[in-house]
Amino acid sequence: MGTGSGAIALGLARSFPSAVIHAVDCSEMALAIARQNAQNLGLTERISFYQGRWLEPLAHLEGRLDGIVSNPPYIPSEMVLTLQPEVVQHEPHLALDGGEDGLVAIREIVVQAPQFLRSGGVLLLEMMMGQGDAVAELLQAHGDYCEIQIHPDLAGIQRFAQAYRV
Repeated sequence: MGTGSGAIALGLARSFPSAVIHAVDCSEMALAIARQNAQNLGLTERISFYQGRWLEPLAHLEGRLDGIVSNPPYIPSEMVLTLQPEVVQHEPHLALDGGEDGLVAIREIVVQAPQFLRSGGVLLLEMMMGQGDAVAELLQAHGDYCEIQIHPDLAGIQRFAQAYRV
C-alpha cells in the first residue's frame, strides 16, 4: 500500500517468486514509475498495479491476502517542511504528510486491513521514530490483530510494526 516507485513491491516479488503482488498508490505518476521499474526488472507479470486509496481498489481480494506491507506517509504535517532538503525537494509531500500526528494513513490501514487479510495474514507497517507505542496501541485496540511487535531498523530506531490477523 502506497507503492511509490515500487521498491517494496519489487523487492517482495524478487524475494517471494511464487507470490502474486498487488501494488496500490493514489498517484498515477508514482504508478507509472513503479510499472517502468517492474518492466526494467522483468517483473511485470508478477505485479498488478492499482490506482486508489489504500485497500479500496482491492475489493475483489477481501479475505484472501496473506500479507499487507505499507510505507505510508507518517510524518506529522508540521514537520514535513523541516525535513532534510533532499527529502523535501524530491519526495512528493503526499508521500510524506501523515496528518496532524503522522498517523492518519496508519489508522486507515489498521482499520481496513483485517477485511482483506486471511486469518494468520501479516500486516507490516513502516513508521516514524517515536510512533511505536501509538501504532502498537492502535493495533491492539482494533481487536483483530495478535502477536503485535515493533521492530527496529539497522540504526536501532523503532521503525516497523508487525501484526497478524486473528
